[in-house]
Amino acid sequence: MQLVDDLEADQSLFMVTGYPYDIVTAPNTSNSNFWGRLCSYAAAAYHLPLSIGFSVADRGGFVWGGVMVLRANYLAAAAAELAAADGAKAAGLVVGAQAAAAGSQKAASGCSSMSRDVDKPMSGVSGTESRNNLLQVWRDGGYSDDLLLSGFCAAHNLSIGLPVSATFPQLLPATCTFKQYWNYLRRQLFVLDTYYSAHNRQLNHTMMILHSYGSALFTGATAATAVQLLMLTLAVITALFSGSVSSSRGIWSGVD
Repeated sequence: MQLVDDLEADQSLFMVTGYPYDIVTAPNTSNSNFWGRLCSYAAAAYHLPLSIGFSVADRGGFVWGGVMVLRANYLAAAAAELAAADGAKAAGLVVGAQAAAAGSQKAASGCSSMSRDVDKPMSGVSGTESRNNLLQVWRDGGYSDDLLLSGFCAAHNLSIGLPVSATFPQLLPATCTFKQYWNYLRRQLFVLDTYYSAHNRQLNHTMMILHSYGSALFTGATAATAVQLLMLTLAVITALFSGSVSSSRGIWSGVD
C-alpha cells in the first residue's frame, strides 16, 4: 500500500519501483565450502552498485522487475489504443487483399492501368507510433520487461519513483557452483542485448560496456593484488629458510 500511496500522492510520477537487497543465507555443515560461498557473494555483489543510486535519491532511471507499480488508467488507455490499432491493421489487411485481388482480375482482363488504391499504405500503428505505447513495447520489444520499461521511461522523460520503503530483502543460497554463477552472469549480460529502439539499444549497450569494463578492472586489480601478496609471502618464506634473515639475538650477539 505504501507504493500505491506514493504514486497517488505525486501525480508527476509515471510509476514506482523497488529494489532487492541480497542476503546470502548462513551455511551449514553440508554447504560451507569456500568457493561455493565466494560464488554466492559474487552474485550478491552484482546488485550492489545500483543499490547506491536507489538509497540516495527518491527518483531514478532504473526499474526492478520484482516490484513495478504503474497507473491503472494509463495501462487501460494503452490497452484500448493497442486493441484499436490491431483492429485497424486487420481491417487494412482485408482491404489490401481485396484491392490486390481486384487488380489481379483487371490485369488478367488486359487492363493497362491499375487502381492507385492498391499502393496506399495500410492503416494501423506505424513503427514510430508503436514506441509510444508501453504494451506494444512489451509485446514486440524483447526479453526483459523491466529493462524495456526503464528504456521506455528514459526515452519519454517519465519519472520513476524510488521510495526508500521499497527495499526488499532477498535471500540467496548459502553456496552455488561456479557454473551456476557463470550462467547467472551470462543471463544478465544477455538481457542488455535486448531492446526495442535505437535509443534503447544504445543505452543498454553502454551499460553493458561500463559493467564489463568495471568488472574487468576490479577483477584485474584483485588478481594483481593477490599475485603480489603471494610473491611477497614466497619471498619471506624463501628468506627465512635460506638463513638471510637473522633473529635479533643473532644480530646483537657480536656487539659488546
